[in-house]
Formats: sequence, C-alpha cells, structure tokens
Amino acid sequence: MVHAKDLFLHHPDRGTCNFHSWSDKGSWTPFCYPADETKKNSVWDKPRELTRYPGKAYEIVYWENNPLVADTVFSVWRNEEYFNDFLLNQGKWLGRTWNAIGLAVFENYACAWFGELPDPDTDLPVKAAIPAKPAKPQTTPKPNPEPATRPVPPSVKPATVPDTIPVKPDSLLSTYYIVIKTNLKKDSAEKIAAGLRETGYPLAKVLDQDGKIRLSAFESPDKKVVMMQLREVKKVYKDAWLLKR
Repeated sequence: MVHAKDLFLHHPDRGTCNFHSWSDKGSWTPFCYPADETKKNSVWDKPRELTRYPGKAYEIVYWENNPLVADTVFSVWRNEEYFNDFLLNQGKWLGRTWNAIGLAVFENYACAWFGELPDPDTDLPVKAAIPAKPAKPQTTPKPNPEPATRPVPPSVKPATVPDTIPVKPDSLLSTYYIVIKTNLKKDSAEKIAAGLRETGYPLAKVLDQDGKIRLSAFESPDKKVVMMQLREVKKVYKDAWLLKR
C-alpha cells in the first residue's frame, strides 16, 4: 500500500522514471527506476528497507485513468504475457517459487510484490487500507424568501450541449493509433484486446493489415488527443508507438 499511495500522491513516475520509482516524500530512500539501478542498489531492496522482510522482492504495477477494482487488475495481468509469466513462474521466472506476496490497490494504482523467502510478519493484523472520509456535518438550510421558481427573461436561453464534437475536415484524412504490441497471433491479440476493453481501454482493437497483427490501445483522428494519451499509455507500455493510417 505504501508504494501505491506514493505513486498516486507524489507521482515519482515522471521523465525517465517509471512505475517502480519512489518519491522523496516519505521515510524511504528516493529511487528513480531504472536510472538509479546498480549492482549494489536495486528497487528490489525496497521491502527489506521498509519492513522486516529479509530478501529481495519483485514488483509488478498497473495503472489506468479510473479508480481500480481488483477484478480489473487481474484481468489485465492474466492477459499480458509478461505479467502472466510472472504470476505463474513461467518464461523468465521459470524455476522461482513465490513464498511471500503483497498486493495493494489505491485509487488508480495497483502494486504487487513477490518474494522467494517467507515473510516473517505473517501474524500482522489486517488494517483498513483506505480510511473512510468523515461525513460532512449536516446543516439546516436557510429559508429562501424568494419564490421557488423565477420567470426566465426572454433574452436568456437555456444552455445546450451538442451531441457530437465537430471534427475538422482535414483530420478525417487519417486516423492515429497507439500500438502497444506487434507480431502477435490474431487469436491471442483478440483476447488481450477484449481484456483491455474491460479494464480502462474501451477503444482497444486488433489491427490486421499487410500481414501484420498489431494491438492498438487507443485511436482518434485528432493527433493532439492521441499524443496526450500516448504519454499516459507509455507509463504502462514503454514501447508504445504511434501509427498513422
């Protein structure tokens, strides 16, 4: 929970620092990952720095624009090859056994830590992760001497909201896509796209063109909108890139 709160409140994941970074706003050593990573200084040492955990631990992080729920996070982690290998000890993580696990969801961030050594603090009591907001004091409304309704002057018209936002004609010439994965099998890409659509990327789709299968997380004819979204997507998918068609 400590790292999830630090990410949400202080955003150390800026510039060249990614989600595994820590701010200088707490009782820990600030860390910009991967810039500060060395043979003697690793983000994997953070649990050992902050708790009685005796060894290194490995972290996976998820973020999206909206407050998270656990089912959303696990859906993405199951459908992403890297995360799935991590959870099931496959691929790069083959041969490792997780004997300690910590998971926290706070607002837009989810962090999970995995260690091979048992956690000595298994008997700690469970506390509420996020305190409830105090209820606002109720106040008695003051009587309104004016009538409940007022006649609208003839010169005042009610505001209207357009059903659609007009798009400039020249922007209709192209569509911009944020590609997060390539060289996938189409059935695998479709499964991942379905998971993304349920977890904060409603426009996720598979692009099948010129014999190449690409997975797009977002699309728009407005390049400025796509570039703004690309910065956010890169926090999760570092190799995301822009495709114009």
